[in-house]
Amino acid sequence: MCTILDGKSYQLLQLSIDLYDAVRNEAHRLGLQMDISSIDRIVREAQALIITLAHPTKVNRDDDPTESYQNRHRSSI
Repeated sequence: MCTILDGKSYQLLQLSIDLYDAVRNEAHRLGLQMDISSIDRIVREAQALIITLAHPTKVNRDDDPTESYQNRHRSSI
């Protein structure tokens, strides 16, 4: 089972994970004892389940199927 997030939801989750990592690292640096094993496990499991669909890629089968529509469009701009 996977959770599909849009770009903004993914960014918010990633920001939360980054903040959590920063707090954990600072606590470790200061020598504070924190029981974070259950939170750490939940965060890592959440990261493993994420699929982002912020910009789905379309493939034009007439051309090279490995080249995405977005890449060709960007290069023509």
